[in-house]
Amino acid sequence: MSFSKKVDSYFEKTPVFDFAGLIETDKPFYAHIKDEKKAENLQEHLDLTLDYFGLLCREKHLESVFRCLEKNFFPDCARETVSLWREMILNILYLHDIGKINPNFQRGKMQNKAFSRTESNNQNHSAFSARVYFDYYYQKIDAVEDDRQYDLFFVFLLLNTFVIQKHHGSLTEFSVFLERFENDLSETREELEAYRNLTTFDTAAGLGLFFEERLNIIHKNNPWKCVDFYIYTRFLYAILVACDFYATSEYMNGAPVDDFGVLDDVTPYLDAFNADPVTQNIRKIKKDQAPDGDINILRSRLFLEAEENLLHSQEDNVVFLEAPCGSGKTKTSINLALQLIKKDQQLNRILYVFPFNTLVEQTRDSLEECFGKALGEKMGVINSITPIKKYGETTDEGEWDYTRQDKIDYEKSLLARQFMHYPIVLTTHVKFFEGIFGTGREAVFPLAHLANSVIILDEIQSYKNQIWKEIIIFLKAYARILNFKVIIMSATLPDLNRLSVGDEKVTYLVKNREFYFQNPLFKDRVELDFSMLELEPEETFDALLKKVLEVSNALRKNPDAENKIVVEFIKKASAVDFYNRLKDVVENDRVSIELMTGDDHKAERKRIISQVRTAENIILVATQVIEAGVDIDMDIGFKDTSILDAEEQFLGRINRSCRKKGAVVYFFNLDSPDMIYQKDIRKADNLRLTGANKAMQEILINKEFSKFYACVLEGLEAQSRKENDLNLEVFRDRHLWTFNFPEIQERMRLIDDNRRKVSLFLNTEVISEDGEVLVGSQVWKSYGALLQDAAMPYAEKRVRLSEVQAKMDYFIYEVDKSFADACVLCQDELLGELYYFKDGERFFENGKFSREKLKRENDFL
Repeated sequence: MSFSKKVDSYFEKTPVFDFAGLIETDKPFYAHIKDEKKAENLQEHLDLTLDYFGLLCREKHLESVFRCLEKNFFPDCARETVSLWREMILNILYLHDIGKINPNFQRGKMQNKAFSRTESNNQNHSAFSARVYFDYYYQKIDAVEDDRQYDLFFVFLLLNTFVIQKHHGSLTEFSVFLERFENDLSETREELEAYRNLTTFDTAAGLGLFFEERLNIIHKNNPWKCVDFYIYTRFLYAILVACDFYATSEYMNGAPVDDFGVLDDVTPYLDAFNADPVTQNIRKIKKDQAPDGDINILRSRLFLEAEENLLHSQEDNVVFLEAPCGSGKTKTSINLALQLIKKDQQLNRILYVFPFNTLVEQTRDSLEECFGKALGEKMGVINSITPIKKYGETTDEGEWDYTRQDKIDYEKSLLARQFMHYPIVLTTHVKFFEGIFGTGREAVFPLAHLANSVIILDEIQSYKNQIWKEIIIFLKAYARILNFKVIIMSATLPDLNRLSVGDEKVTYLVKNREFYFQNPLFKDRVELDFSMLELEPEETFDALLKKVLEVSNALRKNPDAENKIVVEFIKKASAVDFYNRLKDVVENDRVSIELMTGDDHKAERKRIISQVRTAENIILVATQVIEAGVDIDMDIGFKDTSILDAEEQFLGRINRSCRKKGAVVYFFNLDSPDMIYQKDIRKADNLRLTGANKAMQEILINKEFSKFYACVLEGLEAQSRKENDLNLEVFRDRHLWTFNFPEIQERMRLIDDNRRKVSLFLNTEVISEDGEVLVGSQVWKSYGALLQDAAMPYAEKRVRLSEVQAKMDYFIYEVDKSFADACVLCQDELLGELYYFKDGERFFENGKFSREKLKRENDFL
């Protein structure tokens, strides 16, 4: 039997394990059962899994990925050698559930009365599937005569075996798996008596040592080959769990999974994008046209230059768009993604990745406005606060109806969210990193669908800088193997090529950054004032309050100014305190005062941003949620210093239009950034903006961030040379070459926050983003009822829970556990680790959640 689902398939005519010839089939083996439905035959399930593999290969153009892996691992090898490697890959899919021939599984899990339990009553099937796979191919790779090729085949044999054994669990430490598997090989398994060719290994005790020796030989020739092995293993694991999941879903739900949400026709998106008035105005600008004081001409030139340079660099997998804050990077990046897909028909998905949910929401609204409702509805938002998109019935044209909700396809809706079955996906850095580094089964679900995608990484400077080098190494390898096209965007970032290993280079889409960064429209649109940095911290707060009021009063008398001021703090407590002090001293009819922090739900954030955009005479007090990408245009700014990247991001919120006169940002030093940035080297005294640090002041004024990052990289390289876990080569040899997946995931975790949090559900009444009046007590009851509903189908429950959890976000506030313990919380109800307070209004002051009121009440009690 061979695999030939399509003539030009990479796996055409590749042999498939001979089920009928090697398995005793006098009794029926079942793969799955469901009430009132005929049991699914095991061979049918294995065949269906292969069918989905073929479909996935075709829809996501995975042949290019496998050819890249083949060229990478087996350059210039004989056809017979490569054919065996292909066969081993294909049969990961086919043999993944072969262990279900275990009579204990059949009798216990499948209720198959044709079988009797063995003495062990071990109902496992994944481990036995792995055993059959290893046994079958251990004998086959003996035919490989070349020693170096044999080393590779032996490594792949054990990695493939690991993938099969883990396909119902998570990616754990490979060494733990290997030790247990090694012990198991020397035993005769009665659970596999139906497999005719099972071998007992007398020399199994040397398996781990032999594997380590083979790896050492490969390591010696190419120390960084471990990254390719790592990606190979995760990719095969992702493919297996996806195809197994699809096949099981078809049996359980009675409907095939036939829509992977690929962007198979970019023309409607390009037409809508090019019909947008902003795009049309950009296209009218000549690429060498002088700005003449018009910032939109400068933005248009950057758009056109990036596009031209991209089209000359289509073979490059990772490109960098370095552009000043407020230069239109979002519009430019979407154009770049559409142009790439237009030129390369293998690319069929766009993934837009942001550091914060606020940017996800803002960009979603912008893209829906640009593409129109019909195309906008096809986009998927995947984050912690957005409900799962629901699919209704199909229209007459065969399209899924996103508006008709009287009959929901919950299975399709959940699958689309789990596997990113959307042509355009908006998500967060955390979610993206889960996909490429996470160990959990569901975390890895989307990985196969990321192949042949355009991935836009926005505000990458917000990543943990201790792992910048690792990030670039992995991104380049993933892009090369899975044919990612990665567009990295930032106004402040070091030389990415200095972070690389090997010869692969990152292509810069803006060749002369100084033309943009040194242009007065960007460089001089905001005056920087460092005078408040000379103050002592204890006198800064009162001086700041006085200065803000003074500036506001002066602007209010200026007929040419809108009197829009933003004051940013590092700590939430300082922002709240300043807001309350302003509310006490400012006459509300003269100046409106708003507070925006991470506590605010999305409807409140949207209201505040709308108010700031449209109103005059307003003071916005905020935390760092205002920094990156929030589209506001203020006259004056005040900022508590943190790291230089953040200072530049904040400047992008001031005089964004370049039409304001006398725009100024005043820097002050009130709170330490240590708690926020923890191990970030950029918070070091010699790299921070202070009254005494004239060098950093000049760098910020002149936008010479390469000088700043030269210092940062020197510090990072010094750290990486130390003989500890920060050492890059130690990490590589100790964890990557041993395939310690949990340790790699931990290393690549973006957020280091060891503070334990407590979640409070405060019953209030709010108006949602869609104008719906939400009552906290009703949302709480709905959540509890859903959790307790054991009869509701799984997919429907997950979708409904996502909807309720999106509403719960309006009422949930987080506090540090140490703070909660000190308060001795007296909640009305407790659901899991979620504390419910019936009268939540008592913890609010001036319309904002007050930790101080929570503390005062409990002090009184």
